[in-house]
Amino acid sequence: MMDAKKMSVVGEINFLEGAKAGMNLPPRVYVFDETIREGEETPGVTMTIKDKVEIAIMLEEAGVYETNVGYVAYIPAHAEACREVRKACKKLRLNGYIRAHGGGNLEKDLEFAKSLPMDQIDINIPCSEYQFQIKGISKGYTLDKAYHAISTAKKMGFSITFGPFDTTRTDLNFLKTLLKVGVEAGANRVRVYDTLGILHPAATRFWIKEIKGAINVPVQYHCHDDFGCAVANTCAAVEGGAEMVDLVVNGLGDRAGNCSMEETVMALECLYHINTGFKLEMLMDLSRLVEKISKIALPKNKPIVGSNTFIHEADIHVAAILSGHTDTFEPYKPELVGQKRQIYFGSTTSSDSVIMLAEKRNLKLNEKRLDDIMARIQKEVDKKGYASDSEVEALIKEMK
Repeated sequence: MMDAKKMSVVGEINFLEGAKAGMNLPPRVYVFDETIREGEETPGVTMTIKDKVEIAIMLEEAGVYETNVGYVAYIPAHAEACREVRKACKKLRLNGYIRAHGGGNLEKDLEFAKSLPMDQIDINIPCSEYQFQIKGISKGYTLDKAYHAISTAKKMGFSITFGPFDTTRTDLNFLKTLLKVGVEAGANRVRVYDTLGILHPAATRFWIKEIKGAINVPVQYHCHDDFGCAVANTCAAVEGGAEMVDLVVNGLGDRAGNCSMEETVMALECLYHINTGFKLEMLMDLSRLVEKISKIALPKNKPIVGSNTFIHEADIHVAAILSGHTDTFEPYKPELVGQKRQIYFGSTTSSDSVIMLAEKRNLKLNEKRLDDIMARIQKEVDKKGYASDSEVEALIKEMK
């Protein structure tokens, strides 16, 4: 496993006492994968059981702690995926949903779940006034139903996550009471959802700290990216003390998607120096696998795994890279995430960079033909937007 601390050059300001003031950082953060479940809920995406097994195998190899195999008591394909993933993955923990409200018969659902090779079940229930209105339930009903479902599952020997959802639109005092009831009934951890991605980072940190102060079991955090704050909010949740975070490869998921796995683990490892247990060098391969299966193409400028992430074209950037001073314009080594560095010669690259490339590659450059080389480069730029360093090398050799 590569060392993020040694292979990144982030600002020391991140680690000053003033910057860390008010944080309640856990020593370790566990990655909970939601790609198999939430990723498949991305509009237009379907995954076969074979696809899910293939993803799970790579997740396990990458060091992911646990994954959600879905609505195992309600969707037969999810139950079958659970069985097949377990055959292929022995270390990856498996978790599936059981509904305290809105499912089938609770006892039958739990009996069926007991027949599956899962390590943990997530008992969920709606808890906001918005959810109450459409489901015709109340706070009192929710408290009673949650306690009954969790205590029943506990008696059956389950390890339980209690996951009331739409929790960021739930009255905070009621939420604390509900979570306490869940823990008293036997929940081993709680999972709180920013279902619509509506908190900002400062509010998220405050909210998680309040929850941590009310209960004595680990807190798991799940959020969506409706306002583009999912990664920032997940980091803020960790600042508040959350020990487990829900992540999705490539940020897939409902609507605008969920929290990006690759961006979040890199932020935690490099910007906070928090261990996630993740083999960062596998991020690129994992991202490409999910891109292939989901058929959702990544933007070229996507952080961490985008194809542009380690392409240098601007003149001072190219000069720095060619001179060997890669830290000047790279916050971390490309090898850390399974990427490779590339140099493009484009409309902002000068002849000085061509001269430097020749020197770096021990090529003889006929300076009288430099204008011709630059003209040939410009033709490539006009045609496809750039000329690669290998193409420029070939031009220098050709016009020596």
